[in-house]
Amino acid sequence: MNKWLKYGLLTLGVGVLLLVIGAVIFVSTFDPNQYKTQIAEAVKKATGRDLAFQGDVKVSVFPWIGADVGGVTLGNAPGFGDKPMVSFTSAKVRIKLLPLLSGSVEMGKVSLDNLTLNLARAKDGRTNWDDLAGKGEDKGAAPASAPSKSGGELSLAVGGLAITNANIFWEDAKEGKSYAVREVNLETGAIDPGDPFDFKLAFALDSTEPELRTRNVLSGVATLDTGAKRYAVKDFKLSVQAQGKAVPGGKVEAVLAAAQAQTDLKAQTGGLSGLVFTAYNLKVTGQADAAKILDGPEASGQLEIAPFDVKELLRSLGQAPLETADPEALKQVSAKLSFKTAKDKASVDKLLLKLDQTTLEAVASIQNFAKPFYALTAQVDSIDVDRYLPPKKQGGGSPSGQSSGASGGSGEVIPVKVIRDLGLDARLDVGKLKVSGLRLSDVKVRAQAKDGLLTVDPAELLLYGGSLASALSIDCRPDTPHSAVRATLSKVQLGPLLKDMSGKDNIDGNLNLKADLRTTGATVPALKRGLGGNLALDIHDGVFPGVDLEAMTKAVMSAGGKSGTVQGKSSDRTPFGSITATAVAANGVIVNRDLDVRSPNVRADGEGQVNLPADSIDYLVRARLVAATSSDTGLLVPVRIKGSLSDPSFGVDLAEYFKGAAAGLVKGVGGAVQGVGGAIGGAVEGVFGGKKKESSGTSTQQTQPQQEPKKKGGALEGLKKLF
Repeated sequence: MNKWLKYGLLTLGVGVLLLVIGAVIFVSTFDPNQYKTQIAEAVKKATGRDLAFQGDVKVSVFPWIGADVGGVTLGNAPGFGDKPMVSFTSAKVRIKLLPLLSGSVEMGKVSLDNLTLNLARAKDGRTNWDDLAGKGEDKGAAPASAPSKSGGELSLAVGGLAITNANIFWEDAKEGKSYAVREVNLETGAIDPGDPFDFKLAFALDSTEPELRTRNVLSGVATLDTGAKRYAVKDFKLSVQAQGKAVPGGKVEAVLAAAQAQTDLKAQTGGLSGLVFTAYNLKVTGQADAAKILDGPEASGQLEIAPFDVKELLRSLGQAPLETADPEALKQVSAKLSFKTAKDKASVDKLLLKLDQTTLEAVASIQNFAKPFYALTAQVDSIDVDRYLPPKKQGGGSPSGQSSGASGGSGEVIPVKVIRDLGLDARLDVGKLKVSGLRLSDVKVRAQAKDGLLTVDPAELLLYGGSLASALSIDCRPDTPHSAVRATLSKVQLGPLLKDMSGKDNIDGNLNLKADLRTTGATVPALKRGLGGNLALDIHDGVFPGVDLEAMTKAVMSAGGKSGTVQGKSSDRTPFGSITATAVAANGVIVNRDLDVRSPNVRADGEGQVNLPADSIDYLVRARLVAATSSDTGLLVPVRIKGSLSDPSFGVDLAEYFKGAAAGLVKGVGGAVQGVGGAIGGAVEGVFGGKKKESSGTSTQQTQPQQEPKKKGGALEGLKKLF
């Protein structure tokens, strides 16, 4: 047995020796350069293209099968110009011979220098590689790959890749676009299955549409285990410098890096750690894990956005300057969140958002991407919304003279389709809130939507010593939407509220208001026409600051019909007991018949209606001024408010006045009426922000005989603001 083994090994050794000797003789005697012309003619015959060799061709057989080509150009297809389709100055590839016998492929370092690849598409859709790819030919079904005799997979190892100064161009005459990948340089270490290797890729990208030019560098340490189907990259880094019209802000330098990224296709898992992204002075860090990446990807992870200046970011992005009422707003914004995603759902399990001095914490989720259902729970500690609004322009306030019109806008203000498709369950709690100057606290809102029904219940908060409790519903299940709102204001201190809202505490007292309203439709005209329900108002234990109506009343009554001046101090106050009223709305017409104002110096009642569809008002206020120490019935000033809601007229209703005078309910005529009007006008203008001028802490009112009703100005303008 040993004898036969010895003979076998000897025979094998002789065979290998003969093979090596033959390879050496072949390489020594074979010159591939002698066949350049035949090769070029064969290519010309097969493709119609010119193949040219600019350098020598060298081949090797043992121990490496390889070729070293000095330079080659391959002409373009007919109709695509004179530029070669492919050219390079040098290419080298080698494969070890003996490992091939065992089913392994071991390649040396593959190098390619100065590759130029010109790809093109003509206006008729033809490409300059159609003939090489055999477009239009029926190749039949590709034969199945023969299984490895060993039953295993082919093992491939490469000594490295070196590509220098490669350029790839794409000219698309059909679309009128062109792209170029320039100055491609790739360098890698030896690539062995399961072993890490360094790599670095640099290239520039040019585009005409969109107009863009980038310079990019990609590097890292990669591990490719094709047998186990595990792949990983460490110290990954991609740097991009971009400029052009397609780049927000015109230019950007961005970096994407990761400490580790890996995937296991057999286990269907993946991971990303040490993620860092920077651009436009914005920095995002995070990590993520993935599962079921082939069957139905699932992922989870965390992201963090470092503090940044929103205004500076928008400027960097080339956006219009963002102006806020507070110039310091939006300068410190940051966020942290953890997330999960699955096949048909996603969630943010924890969001922490810092907006200057405000902290928001939230959780959110979405399920069923085809018909989404959104869930949100958020808490805000304190926020001043006014800081983030646009600054008020000089002379501020909304433009005057704008009328809502009888019908208002004709567009849909209730998004019916959105509500019908919406699935929502959202809760919001705000500890402290400032908006439009109003200071609110303990804000609690819950909104739900399902199958076309949207409800906001509760919507409640605390304000100025009192509270607001309300509920809203919009039902879009019928063809015509139905909406309803209930609201109750309780024990609200009116003075501080008005002071914060308008800068003037024009009236003080405890405010109570109840509203139970409903309507139909989705447009403003329809909502007006369908309005119905009830309202109730109660202001009690209040004062009118800045005026003493009792003193003014005495002065006017003692003046009779004479002209004169009524003076009062700006620090004066007039207390009142209550202001109450109820109203009923039906078909857009709001009717009130029981306005009642009671104080030691003022008595008033009123009645009338507001017609929203017609944009009109017709209301009568009967005001009486009486001296608290007098048994006199007082002076009556009946005021009729009439006309459009946007620009009503105010005038003394003489019929009502003389009716009261004939009944003996009032004293005095002529100058006294105007005197009372002047007193009320001065009081109301002082209280509600009219144009009354003050000098040296006093105010004056002229008592002039009344000639005729006035539309606006003076006392009537004051009454307009009061009633």
